[in-house]
Amino acid sequence: MATRLRLFAVLCALVTAVVMVWQSSPASLTVRRGVQLRSTAAPMDDPSTTLKSPVIALTDQSPFDPCTDIPIDVIRRLGWSWVMKPTDWDNRWWFSCMVMFKTSYGVIQQSLFFSPIYSNPDVDCPAENMMRAQQLTPYYKF
Repeated sequence: MATRLRLFAVLCALVTAVVMVWQSSPASLTVRRGVQLRSTAAPMDDPSTTLKSPVIALTDQSPFDPCTDIPIDVIRRLGWSWVMKPTDWDNRWWFSCMVMFKTSYGVIQQSLFFSPIYSNPDVDCPAENMMRAQQLTPYYKF
């Protein structure tokens, strides 16, 4: 019985290998003709496309980078206790509030995360985030 099972396993492996090689090898029997490139002389800005707004050429792809534009001493003055560690994201007790600034290139979203379980004293999220926003606004680029 064990010999028959081994023989069957070897036969299945052989069939699988043949099928894999057959599917992965290119078909050499087909005759291919050269590709002809033709110009349609159609304008590139076709009004029938789905593009609804003009594409704006940006000279600076990253107009504001908080990691480089906000000096480290400003972050240290704010204190590190309000910065959430990445490992704490899985905790379901975190809450957040956000302040948004409209800029010429989009928006800056400033989020404050806190936990009512781990924060002592309790955090008034909107007031705390607004205070942090006023401290960081001189370093944002609008």
